Amino acid sequence: MPVYQFSLLIQAAGTVLLFLLFLLLYRKIRRRAFLDWIASWAFLLCGLGLEIFIPTAGDGRQFVFLLHVALLSHVVFLLRGVRRFRDERATTGAFELLWIVPVVAIAWWTAIESPSATGHSAAISLVLAAGYVTAAISFAITTGSRAGRVLLTSAFLLWGVEEAVVGIGYLRFKDPASMPELLQYGNFGAMLLEMMVAVGIIILLFEA
Repeated sequence: MPVYQFSLLIQAAGTVLLFLLFLLLYRKIRRRAFLDWIASWAFLLCGLGLEIFIPTAGDGRQFVFLLHVALLSHVVFLLRGVRRFRDERATTGAFELLWIVPVVAIAWWTAIESPSATGHSAAISLVLAAGYVTAAISFAITTGSRAGRVLLTSAFLLWGVEEAVVGIGYLRFKDPASMPELLQYGNFGAMLLEMMVAVGIIILLFEA
């Protein structure tokens, strides 16, 4: 198994754990933010599964499109959950469904612009990086436990940097198997950062 695929499997395992954590938290504490994060990590898990599957699918542009939709939806629900976590009174309406339009448009464009062997593209990585940095800023200015905020801000900021570096790698090498070995372990680093996110959320809730 190539290093990058092993790294994807490791991140997928960590993503399952975080998905289950948000399910358990929602059962105990009925906060709407957890519903958004359940959806966010479900989309991320689908995306990781598609990245593992696509190299065996041959010419499967439809799977690449679904991959990009899943990863972009992960960012949308992540940021919506952050907004709801900071302000439980934040309302949502039919107007918010318009996020579907740019997600589908960006996914369609990136799916036809020669992505890598896994279906991932540099553009998608840079969008993910921007989303994670936005989440980091949001947690930095929220109220609550200082330790929890520092963990969440650091985790999302480092995750954004990791995605940006991996995106540059995809832009240069196209095939992840030809990347330097350190870059191929990028998803393993992302898994560790997901665990930091879990600990940060738990600390914020515990001290609240």
